[in-house]
Order: sequence, then structure tokens, then C-alpha cells
Amino acid sequence: MTKNKKQISVLTVILLFAISIFSGIMTFADDNIVIDTAFSDPVFRDCVKLHYDTDKDGLLNEDERNIDTMIVSGLIDELAASRGVDRDTLEISSLNGIESFSSLTILRCNNIGELTSLDMSCLPNLEWLDCSDDGLTSLDITQNTKLTRLHCCSNEFTSLDFTANTNLEWLHCYSNLELESLNVGSLDKLEELRCQDCALTSLDLSTNTALSTLNCSYNHLSSLDLSATAVSALTDYDIGNQTISAVLIYEDGLIKAPVGINESAVFSTSLDTEEKAFKNGAFFTNDYSKVENGFSYEYSTGKDSCAEMEVSVSVSHSESYAVSASDFENKKLTVKCQICGEEHTLNANYSSSQTDPDCTNPGEKSETLSADYEGVTYTDTKKETIDALGHIETPIPAVAPTCTEDGLTAGVKCSRCQAILTAQQVDPKLGHAEETIPAVAPTCTEDGLTAGVKCSRCQAVLTAQQVDPKLGHAEETIPAVAPTCTEDGLTAGVKCSRCQAILTAQQVDPKLGHAEETIPAVAPTCTEDGLTAGVKCSRCQAILTAQQVDPKLGHAEETIPAVAPTCTEDGLTAGVKCSRCQAILTAQQVDPKLGHAEETIPAVAPTCTEDGLTAGVKCSRCQTILTVQQVDPKLGHDYNAVVTNPTCTAQGYTTHTCSRCKHSYADTYTNAKGHKWDDGVITVQPEVGKAGQKTFTCTVCHTKKNEALPALTPSEVTPSETEANNAKVNKTIKKPAGITTVSNKKRRELHVSFKAVNGAQNYRVMFRKAGAKSWTYSWTKGKTEYVIKNLKNNGLYEFQFAAYKKNSLGKWERGDYSKTSYRYYYKAVLTKVTPAKKAVKLSWKRNKSAAGYQIEYATNYNMKNSKKIKINSNSKTSYTIKGLKKGKKYYFRVHATKKKGGKTYIGEYSKRKGVKVK
Repeated sequence: MTKNKKQISVLTVILLFAISIFSGIMTFADDNIVIDTAFSDPVFRDCVKLHYDTDKDGLLNEDERNIDTMIVSGLIDELAASRGVDRDTLEISSLNGIESFSSLTILRCNNIGELTSLDMSCLPNLEWLDCSDDGLTSLDITQNTKLTRLHCCSNEFTSLDFTANTNLEWLHCYSNLELESLNVGSLDKLEELRCQDCALTSLDLSTNTALSTLNCSYNHLSSLDLSATAVSALTDYDIGNQTISAVLIYEDGLIKAPVGINESAVFSTSLDTEEKAFKNGAFFTNDYSKVENGFSYEYSTGKDSCAEMEVSVSVSHSESYAVSASDFENKKLTVKCQICGEEHTLNANYSSSQTDPDCTNPGEKSETLSADYEGVTYTDTKKETIDALGHIETPIPAVAPTCTEDGLTAGVKCSRCQAILTAQQVDPKLGHAEETIPAVAPTCTEDGLTAGVKCSRCQAVLTAQQVDPKLGHAEETIPAVAPTCTEDGLTAGVKCSRCQAILTAQQVDPKLGHAEETIPAVAPTCTEDGLTAGVKCSRCQAILTAQQVDPKLGHAEETIPAVAPTCTEDGLTAGVKCSRCQAILTAQQVDPKLGHAEETIPAVAPTCTEDGLTAGVKCSRCQTILTVQQVDPKLGHDYNAVVTNPTCTAQGYTTHTCSRCKHSYADTYTNAKGHKWDDGVITVQPEVGKAGQKTFTCTVCHTKKNEALPALTPSEVTPSETEANNAKVNKTIKKPAGITTVSNKKRRELHVSFKAVNGAQNYRVMFRKAGAKSWTYSWTKGKTEYVIKNLKNNGLYEFQFAAYKKNSLGKWERGDYSKTSYRYYYKAVLTKVTPAKKAVKLSWKRNKSAAGYQIEYATNYNMKNSKKIKINSNSKTSYTIKGLKKGKKYYFRVHATKKKGGKTYIGEYSKRKGVKVK
């Protein structure tokens, strides 16, 4: 084998081995997810890379994706800290790629940016979802049948679908300002519902028998059923501060405000008229001043010990106007409110129509004015009569009578309307004048007619003529004439003996013609004359074609081919014969045989696997084998052995290669040695509710593998007081940041939450009423929230948090305490937001202990780039903001302020309210 062929053979073996290894690598890569491809949002993608791509290979393997909890805001905090930028500069607009973490049971993606829409169908195991404050207009959770807790507050939903989420126990959807309806009928396991500060007009809780906590305040509910059979478990509720709108109607001398609620459930009203001013589903009064600025009522919910629901009704009277004056000349309409007496003169649209008069009926001309005011169209119409025209007399001609039809005398009609003024009279018919019709005699071929009668005046037939049948022919035969060979004949015919008419014409019976018969020819031979064929008539024996002499042919010479001699056989010379009679004219002579011409057959050399052949002899002329070739036996392989040692993951083996032909095979396999793992390093510390990770390295080939560490329980991550007080301060452990609070006035509690600190296993909280000498210490048990209880209203509180974690030696360390946070425990109540022309009027509840108030407003729900207005008086409870943009939607909120020790502290903001400026 040549050197080039040897090189090609070796390269082939190497290439096949490389392909087999690369195939294994590709199979392994198929189980991973490419982060740059799967995650479209750059901030979310970088969060995933930083926190979950632990081996920093740009891929998410199964271990890295197998998590049950994700707090996206914490991921953003971590990314901001790694970049050294303000957290508010990082926002996420899409969670595309979240399906990579299909085992998630808890997802908190609240306040991370403007998502607009969110599809959770890719996370079928989800049990807890928080997507509040994300600017969402749609949310698809139809596939999340395991969901038990949903927080979707402070978004822009107009509707929500929970029909597939029958396991929901907590539903928080408050502060969705456009949400007008909420169907929770399928949620029979629902325990807590917080839907305050929306735009709900109705709320049906008749099937929610497990409900224990309800907050539906600050909506537009006119009624609410909380009867014992509907929500028997309800113990904690906030149902007040409802606001609705009603359109006033003027009816039977009274002003009516329909709200459509049960009369017996109205507990009290601000209208000071008899019978609570309520009857048949509406409020009544005869004094407009009492409802001009709206009114309120209290509604019994039907549940024992539950406070009546307070409802504020704002009113308008756009449908109470009627037309009070019309000016057709100047196209003006004046409308007057039947409730307040206010009048408005409007520019009107003018239209007219006319019904023309006829001969007996008058016509009419109609003019109409129409104008729109406050969405209602008002009209007034005036009419004018046009006199009837009268008839125009026209003669109707007479109709003359006939023999069988009456006639008519002349009459009179109206040429305009065709009415009959003088009716025509009947002129009697004349009768027939009889005349005889002569008879017609029949013939052999034509029928005759009997005599008849007709009218000589109108030619009508009075007595019809009858048919006198035809006589028919008297047949007589005409004899036939037979044809001959040369003359035509005639067939028999028929004629009428009475009228001589030919009934069946004689036909020509054509002449027979000769019946030709061939007189056979006599063929000539090489030596004798013959005769041509002739023709005669077989009927009359006449000779039609005479026979002629056909001369003899003579011999036709044909060469007899020569036969060439072969190596072993004699041949023949050429001869001559007659091709017609086969007579031999010249005989053939013998041509002697040639003998063999010997030629050598080359030998074939043997190989390792194939036999060879010795040389032989054949005849070059006839290819006959004269000396047969003999087998030259194959040589067999000459193998050399090369040993390949085993590795951690690959077998060892011996390769045998032939020195002559380079044929190769492998045998003597030995097992792979297997990895030798070190003791491992913890690369992700376990936390409460979150698994950790330990990474092991092979001491031979340096391959790495990860093993999950179980999530810690709260009892495992709560240090003793001695451990907590002796914990060293580690500056690499971040301070808790993003501290927010929500108060619960019913329970006198302050819910404090903050952003997770990377690696923290527990958080210590210290709090006190401002000015107190000692602090109260407690633990969050690994959670990023804490509830401070038993608060006093209008009190000022201060609190701090520190993150704790164990180091590699198992000793507790902590970060610095967060900066002291102050919270004035009072939540302002924004009671009313009223739009006006390029302005909005705000009203709120007074707080006697406050130093003043602060108003904040913006054109976006997240209150970015908002403007603030300070009110330095606690007695002022309304303010009008002017100079706003027409048709623009604004969001508003207010908080009370508290002064202490020369400093001003703010209370909790009221719920945001949005309204479009007129």
C-alpha cells in the first residue's frame, strides 16, 4: 500500500473517533438552554446569567433550572449591585424565557417594569404569583390550576379571569383603577379577597363560603350581600367608602335618583325627608339643593355585627332637560332643566318635509329643529296644512255591444286621481244572424263535409260541419319484368282501378351483370413457357379475358458462400447454384484447417486476503485455453499491536494494524477508571425555601458536577441571642434596601417588606416607637417581610433590619443595619377626585393630629416624574389643581405629614385614583 493511502486510512480512524466523542458532547448540549437565545429582555437575561448560570458557560443545565422560587426584584437588585448602578435604572419589559424554569411554584415579579401582558401558561406548577405594579393590561393564568395565592394589584386591568383557578385561597387585586367587574363565583376555597380601590359596580360572594377576610372599599358598589349563608366564615372586612353616580330624573313633581337597590336594606340617608327618601329602588326629593353636591346612604349587608356599607352618590341631571322655546327663523332651541330650572339656548339643525295634497285630501308642511346637549338630542316641530286640489272631469268613451257581449254607455272620471264621477251603463248584446254553409263531397284521398250554419254578422260557426269520410283506392297489381346479365328488369307495382293513381310504383330490377370466373394461370419454369390467368362468365360462359403465353424463366445464378477454415476444422471454397430451382451450377472445393496461435496469460500476485494465479497459455485466435493457470495462495496479515490506556470516562483498548495493508481492528478492552471526586465546595448557600448547591471536581481530569443542597427550614437559620449578639460584622453582606410599608388599621399592624440580600439566611429586625429608650428585637425567619403589631394610631415608629448568614466555618456573621426608617402610622384617605375644565378637585379626610398634607400627581400609574404640592394646614381637606392638559389622564394620591423634633415625617400614601381631565 502507498504512503498516501496509509495516511488516509489513519485519518479516517481518527475522524471516526472524533465524531463519536463530538456526538456525545452534542447530545449533552441538547439538554441545556442557550441563555442569549431564550431570554429576549436584556435586563432579565443578565439577571439569569448572574444568578443562575453558576458555571458561567452561557447555558442553563437541568440543575441550574430546577428551582421552585424566583424573586425577580431581588435579581434586579443583585444585578444593580454588581454593576454599581441605581436599581431604578434597570427595568424588565418581558419575561420571555421564564418557561425555562418550569418547576417554579413561587414567582414574585412585582414592580419590575412595564410588562403590559403576562402569560403564565408555561408554569403549570405555580402556586404563588405576585405581579403587582407591572403596568399589566392582561394576565393569562388559565393553565395555572394549582395557584393558591395571587397578588396582581396596582395594574391596569379591565377584566380578570379566574374560572380555571379553583384552588385560589388568597386574591389581592386592589388598586386596578379600570377594573369594573370581578367574577369570583368559582373560587369556593377563597379565604382572603382584597379588591379595594378599583371600579367595581357589583360583587357576588354567594358561593365563597370559605371567605374570612374581605376588603372591597373604595369601589362603586351600590349594594353588597354578606348574609350568613353566603359568607359564613367572614370575620375581617372593610366595605366602606363606596362611590357611585346617578342621573337625576324629574317625575311627577319630584326629583328621582335611581340606584336600583333593595328598599328594606337602606339603613340611613343624608336626605332629611320622610320615609328615608327611598322607595321602589330610587331616592326622591323636591329640593334640588339637597342633592346638588351628591348625597350618601348606608346599606345593610345582611350580616350580623357587620357595619353598614357607606355609599356616596354623585349626581348629574343631563337627562332632565325639556324644550322650552323654539326660534325657527334663527335656528335656535332653548332647553330648560326641570330639576334646577337652568336654561340653555342651543344652535339647532334645521330640516323640513312636505306631504302634497290630492283631489280630496289636504297636504301638510313640517319643519323641525334638533340640537344636542349633554349627550341628549332635543327636537321641536311645527306643521302647516295645504288645501285639497279638487277633481278634473274627463269623458269615458262608450263601448258598442256585439252578438255575444254587452256594451257600455259613456261615463265621466277625474283625470288627476282617476276617480269615477259618472258610472257607465250596460248596452245589451245583439244576438246571431244564421247563414247555411254548403256540403263538400268526399274522393278516394280527401274527406268531404256535411252542410253547417254560421252567423252572417260576426262569422261565428253556430252548427259545425261534420266530416264525410274519404272513399279510399281500389288496388290493382302491375306484373314484374325479370332482369338478364345485360338488361334491367322491373319489380311488380300497384294502381287504383278507380282513379288510376299509381299506389306502389314499379322499381328498376337492375341487370345481373356477368358472374366472373377466373381461368387459372399456368406458371412458367426455368425451362418451360406458362399461361397468364383469364376470365369467363360462369352464368352465360362468355370469355371475358383471354389467356396469354408467359415465357420460360431461365436459371437465376446464386453464389454458395465459402466456409472459412478454423484452427481445428477444414473450410470450403465458393460455388454457384440456381436460386429458383436449386440446381448446382458450380461445385465447392475443400479449404484446409489453420492450427492454433499460442499467447501467454499473465500471472496475478497474491495479497494478504486474496489468492494469486500462475501464468497460463491460450490461442490468440479462438481464445481456447491451452495451459490452465494455477492458484498462488494468499499471504495473510502481518499485525503490529498498540495499547491505548483507559481514562476517567473512556475505555482502554489494543489496536492491531497490518504492516503490509494497514488493516486495523481493536480488542482487549478495559473499563474506564471513573472520576475521583474531591470533597466539594458549596457554590450556592442554601436558604429558607431555596435549595443550595455543592460543586465537586475530579482530581484526575478536572470535570465538575453539581449536587443540590436541601433548602433550610426557619429553625435551622435562626441564631440564638448569644450567637446573634456575638456575630461579626461582614461588610460584604449588604444592608436590606427597598424598605416599603403597608398598614392594616383594622389590626393595628404595619407590614414592612424589603428586597432580599444575596446569600442572607435570616434577617434581624429592631423597632420601637420614636423616642422610646429600648428596642424590640425579632427575627423574620428567612423572610423579607415583618409585621409590627399593636400600633397606636398617629404614632411615629422607627425600625432597622440586618442580614445574617453562616460562614464556611458555620459561624454566624451579619451585615450593617439598614438606615433607620421612620413611619408615621396614619394612612390618608382620598375621598373624591372630581374632573373639571383643565383642572381636578381633590378631597380627603381630615387628620387632626397631622401637621399638614402633601399631594402627589403624575400622568403615569407608577408616579414617575411626579409633581408634589404641600398643604401646611391640617384643617384644609380639598384642593383644586389647575392648568392640566385637556383629555389627559392623571393619577393622584395624598399623605399626611407629622412634625417631631424639628423634622417632618410622612404617613402612608392614600390609594391612587385616576381621572381624565375635561
